[in-house]
Amino acid sequence: RLADFFNQALSFRLEEANIEKQHTKSVVKQIASETPRYIETILAESEATESLKKIKDWYTLGGKEVFQKYLSVDTYLEEKIAILPQQTVFDEEFTFNDIYVPLNAIPLDANGKEIDDSEPFVLQDWVKETILDDQDKDKVIVIQAGPGRGKSVFCRMFADKVRQELHPRITPIFIRLRDIHHFEANFHETLKKAVNTKFVYDDNAWLQDRNTHYLFFLDGFDELSIEGRSKSSLQDLFLNIAHFQNDMTTKETGHRVILTGRTIAFQGLRLPNNLTQVKILTMDENLQEEWLEKWQKVIDVDETIAEAKTQAFR
Repeated sequence: RLADFFNQALSFRLEEANIEKQHTKSVVKQIASETPRYIETILAESEATESLKKIKDWYTLGGKEVFQKYLSVDTYLEEKIAILPQQTVFDEEFTFNDIYVPLNAIPLDANGKEIDDSEPFVLQDWVKETILDDQDKDKVIVIQAGPGRGKSVFCRMFADKVRQELHPRITPIFIRLRDIHHFEANFHETLKKAVNTKFVYDDNAWLQDRNTHYLFFLDGFDELSIEGRSKSSLQDLFLNIAHFQNDMTTKETGHRVILTGRTIAFQGLRLPNNLTQVKILTMDENLQEEWLEKWQKVIDVDETIAEAKTQAFR
């Protein structure tokens, strides 16, 4: 962050001096890239005071590389996760965060069927409790629902909630499955290409670091079938995801997977044993009312018009 501000200030000063804008960018980038060299030179030539000795030891023991990795993770979270709730809904001016209400869900049995007399629960609370509980850490969390019931929006909102409340204990990674054009036989490689950022390419063992626990949101399993993927390829992918979760549990890495999709997408597939399945419920009257109250606040700047629109919608 300090470097960003310095770069902005330097760019401004150079532009004030009538330096060509394209040349300014080049100069700023060059100066920024030289900074680590100056830091390391000063450390090498300085007297070994106690405070500097700690920094030197930190550099020598690979602290610089560790710092770059965590900085890259933080950059990913800021640029890819923090923005998810702040994106606008379709072509409206309000955001997902403006109108979102926590959804309810019910548990499903091993065959994906509703369990008789099961009690609904708040989905985000249940998922948070589940990922913090080591008892079922080998299980893929499968969130099912019909079209438009809020699977993807839940992923957006909960991923940022994890960023705010659980990182660095748990680090959220959000992946839309439809954005993956080719699934590798090795699911590790599929994840690497899907995340496509510095910390996965700079560290071949990024999934083996026991100090970093990733929560992978794999959103939109059903969209793969809509795109024309064969049932056999979907079955292979499902089994690969389940195997990945088992593998990560065996290696005690602490990574977890959340998979979402329409209920119909999982029908006819051979379901792995290590699944915890839930189904999002339609909004009850209380949730509808809570949602409409939020909607009324953003649907129009004129309170009278907003109230009339909301009443009509209600």
